[in-house]
Amino acid sequence: MAKLTQSWNRFISWLRNKGNRNTFANLLMVSFIMFTSIGAGLIFPPAGLVVAGIACGIYGFLLGSE
Repeated sequence: MAKLTQSWNRFISWLRNKGNRNTFANLLMVSFIMFTSIGAGLIFPPAGLVVAGIACGIYGFLLGSE
């Protein structure tokens, strides 16, 4: 248990040093693309590909507009 706590504390300190708003925004956008495409793919696989393409296009547009 102590080793798990030590690893968790090390991860939190790394996150505080390396993490900034850009990093979190990119991680959240990538997870949005992954989870929505997986969710739609579970219902109908071609729909998952369509959703992934649309989400990637929106993400590219948002990155390009900065």
